[in-house]
Amino acid sequence: TRGELLCLWYHEVSRVMGDRLVNESDLARFYEILRMMFFEHFG
Repeated sequence: TRGELLCLWYHEVSRVMGDRLVNESDLARFYEILRMMFFEHFG
């Protein structure tokens, strides 16, 4: 379903990009941006 695909996309992006960040503030900013982009583009 669309929802399952979006969950998979979110998970993969967070693992591929988020796992590279070691600074806690950078990681928090990354997830903030990811959430904003997710809701902006996928509602």
